[in-house]
Amino acid sequence: MSEARSPKSEPGFNVAAEFLRIAMENPEAVAIIQEDLTISYDLLAKTVMSFATMMQRYGVNRASVVAINTHDTFVSLATLLATSLLGAQWVEANKQLAQSKVVRPSHFFNSPEARGTNKVKFTEITPQWGPYYRDAAELRVENFEFPTEDQSPWMIVKTSGTTGYPKYLSLDQETIFKRSKAVGDDFKPFETRFTCLFPCAAYPFLTRALGALLNLATIVDSRDFRFWRKTGVNLVMGSPVQVSEILGGVTFTPKMPQIHVAGSKLSDPIAADLLRNFERVVDVYASTETNRSFKNVKRLDAEGEITTIGEATDAIVEIADEQGQICPPNKAGTVRVRNHYLAKDYLNDTEAAARSFRDGWFYPGDYGYWDDNGALIILSRQDDIANVGGIKVKLKLVDALLMSIDGVHLAASFKNPVEGARDQLIAFVEIEPGSNALDVIARAKESCLLKLGTSSTPARIVPVSRIPVNSDGEPQRRLCELMVLEKKGLIPANIPGLDNPKAD
Repeated sequence: MSEARSPKSEPGFNVAAEFLRIAMENPEAVAIIQEDLTISYDLLAKTVMSFATMMQRYGVNRASVVAINTHDTFVSLATLLATSLLGAQWVEANKQLAQSKVVRPSHFFNSPEARGTNKVKFTEITPQWGPYYRDAAELRVENFEFPTEDQSPWMIVKTSGTTGYPKYLSLDQETIFKRSKAVGDDFKPFETRFTCLFPCAAYPFLTRALGALLNLATIVDSRDFRFWRKTGVNLVMGSPVQVSEILGGVTFTPKMPQIHVAGSKLSDPIAADLLRNFERVVDVYASTETNRSFKNVKRLDAEGEITTIGEATDAIVEIADEQGQICPPNKAGTVRVRNHYLAKDYLNDTEAAARSFRDGWFYPGDYGYWDDNGALIILSRQDDIANVGGIKVKLKLVDALLMSIDGVHLAASFKNPVEGARDQLIAFVEIEPGSNALDVIARAKESCLLKLGTSSTPARIVPVSRIPVNSDGEPQRRLCELMVLEKKGLIPANIPGLDNPKAD
């Protein structure tokens, strides 16, 4: 076991050690503001060590994988940093974790408000875990032999990657440390007060929260925009759906300084609405595999039209053609990203890893181009374009035509995923109640043949009870493919993350 070190020494890449160093030097700085509690850096640091002490009593060590079920931001961050201090791994306990079988935690902890499951025994994190119940001697960093190795595995996080179904990857201490320091331009010491709309145990929240804490910023833990005003929030982060749910119809006077939107495509109508309330609207291109990679800054021109200006980060983002050559502006191609803190692969999914991580690049599965303003314009996921018999078929166009047919509620077209099958399209359709499925399918096929031709017409149009969609209502084609493979017995049933809608 490596020698324990004081956090006042060179911190290496241990995230908890760096946080404790910062807290020791700035004990009165405000770490978290909640509606009924303000938490200083000193209190959070003592809580981290107190939690680490309690975890040790339950046998947590460097060989442990700790699963946490919580809706409490304070608990989420304290347990995360405690596992860093102990050299253990941290993962969110949720339904996907239970289904995946890829990650096998050794310990399960939950805070009182988070319901567990009868299938797993959770240990409850009670108020007695707090630092006020510890002797001062227990709250010394010297008690913990935190790992100093650069690549000690730490955070196990879920990502859909390029395949559309949940996978897990392991992020080491060095990767998280570098990611947190790389966003220093977003989190100004003693100045930035930010609120994040993602759940407190989800990676999109945690990576931003660590960026704030390692750069001496403050987290405002609230979804109430009135409380944001009261506490001086100057940076809001969330997905388009989350932002619309909270801020729809709201008008701020004066405007708030800045909002970053990530997680899915930011439409111009939503951007225009946000520009009524924020001085600066940033559409962030990011992924769990790469972290923040590029920014599109949205503005209103003199005529009130949306303009988008590209703003680079420390990542390299390229658009490449099918031969791997760099595309000039306004020519579409495959997006790829590289930086010095990329994830390396997926846990127990070598096929997906080989497809996504190649030659030092991560391929998110997006198809896009650079416009004249240097903005990164994402046209579609690559799985929205299928090569059928050498012809590129725009699947969204096929979907739209199918949904124009009376009786079709939702449609998702995709290439037949069965190995050795004919090179052809399949389409799933949700039939509206009261419609005759056979009649609807016949009319849909006739319309496709007439308007799209044989190559773009699905060979099979299959009625299903439910098409899997993402949070923005977009069909998840990879999950549709998995449904076909499951139906044919080519993969196991009960795919993790898929609620198994069946073909009718």
